[in-house]
Amino acid sequence: MNYEIVYNRQFLKTQNGKIIPIILHGSNNTYKVQLNGRERRSRRWSICNMPHWCNYKIDFTEEELLKENEQWLQEKEFFKYNGKYITGQQWYNMVKNSIKKARTIEELQPYERPFAYLSIWKGLENTHTSPVFINNSANLQAFIEMYYARVVERKEGEKVYPVIEYGVEKFVHQRSNRIRQDKPRLTEYYTVKVDNGHNLYYVQQLTSRHLRGTYNEHDAKQFKTEKEAKKWIDERSIEKRFRIKCQIEKISEAA
Repeated sequence: MNYEIVYNRQFLKTQNGKIIPIILHGSNNTYKVQLNGRERRSRRWSICNMPHWCNYKIDFTEEELLKENEQWLQEKEFFKYNGKYITGQQWYNMVKNSIKKARTIEELQPYERPFAYLSIWKGLENTHTSPVFINNSANLQAFIEMYYARVVERKEGEKVYPVIEYGVEKFVHQRSNRIRQDKPRLTEYYTVKVDNGHNLYYVQQLTSRHLRGTYNEHDAKQFKTEKEAKKWIDERSIEKRFRIKCQIEKISEAA
């Protein structure tokens, strides 16, 4: 049986006070191989303007967004969330709660800020615009306006999908205060980049048995100095232990 799973949501608030509903979701029967070689259910961030998804409005007032989601109130099994089916009423309540917790771009950490592009389909042919990083509310508004202009100008049969993707699956402000607090993120730092013979990625976390990685440099483990990064590699015998090659890379994040 095929069903959709919602893993997280982080709505955005625009400079005009409107809301863009964004959810992290994926199908129960679609998997992706991770950096450690294991499979995990695929998931992606999407602007949740269902049932349209394309050629439709993406920024809503609070009243508009709630009105849009009233159509699902009678659904008995809508999405799965935390391992259980939720009803349309529960989904509606989640939307209402997510509106209250919407964030502007400036309220996100620099490494949490998303990138955006348009995915354009005509039949089986797909093209997309170059991804742009959304570093502030003005960038976000420019993307919104670009999307609406492209929808108006679309050719017959074209479907224009707006895509806003975060580089993380969990945000600092979503974590409970009872959980250990993360160290403040640096805006200039060093990372460890791994070459395992098949691909390149950044070290995100070392556990007792695994070296977890990420393709997103802004989600990588941070070191204040190059010397600190090299010491970490050597003291833990990272290259020998995991049969990989490491290199140190300096990263500077825009404010």
